[in-house]
Amino acid sequence: MIKELRTRKNLTQSDVGAHLGVSAQAVEKWESGKNMPSAGKLGPLAQLLGVSIQDLIEGKIPPFQSRVDEREAEH
Repeated sequence: MIKELRTRKNLTQSDVGAHLGVSAQAVEKWESGKNMPSAGKLGPLAQLLGVSIQDLIEGKIPPFQSRVDEREAEH
């Protein structure tokens, strides 16, 4: 789930890691299920990926919205 959300935002594992103060390898472990983000990283990670903490914990992925869809919603 984290990988799908990350790629929707055109972010690399390194981008996410730099934003959260962790290594790209830590992000890879979260994506593969080998490890989970610490509680202190959930809020910033959710915000970066554009989801709620609850969605992140439950593994819910909101429907994809393209930039065109977002612009149309503003008008």
